[in-house]
Amino acid sequence: MAFFKREPPPPPPSTVIGPKTRFEGEISSKNQVEVAGEAKGNISTAGNIMVAGRAEGTLACGTLLSHGSLKGDLNVASVARFSSTAAWEGGALVCGALVVAPGARLNGKLGGASR
Repeated sequence: MAFFKREPPPPPPSTVIGPKTRFEGEISSKNQVEVAGEAKGNISTAGNIMVAGRAEGTLACGTLLSHGSLKGDLNVASVARFSSTAAWEGGALVCGALVVAPGARLNGKLGGASR
């Protein structure tokens, strides 16, 4: 008698703004959003936002990982992580937890998670 294993479901698709791509407008998603190019406008997702390029506008997400440049308000339900190459300039950063690597540049108001 053979036993069959079910394959795990594939991960949900990401919304990707690729390198050398510029997007202007609003993004609302339930899945991960990746910005490797440039995004100008508000981005909202219950999932993760990963920024390796540049993002300008209000970002609202579950978790944030930044290696790139951010400008605007950030509302992160869980953890906001900034690598050593990250830069943020904005009005307010509201998050549940904050992880900042040496070398990251943050300029704005920091606050705790809103509940």
